[in-house]
Amino acid sequence: MEPKENTKRGLDLVRRLVEVKEQEQKSFQKAYQSDPTIQAIFDELKKRNAQRRITT
Repeated sequence: MEPKENTKRGLDLVRRLVEVKEQEQKSFQKAYQSDPTIQAIFDELKKRNAQRRITT
């Protein structure tokens, strides 16, 4: 029965990780929408990453 218990534990850990990542995403979106400085920084990073993809 031990492998089944390990599988259940693994699935529980994956579910928890997904919950944490979803919460992080919501927190980021809230901060992004409420702070123009954060928006400007991430917009600039997106632009630089897009330019880097074009040149490489």
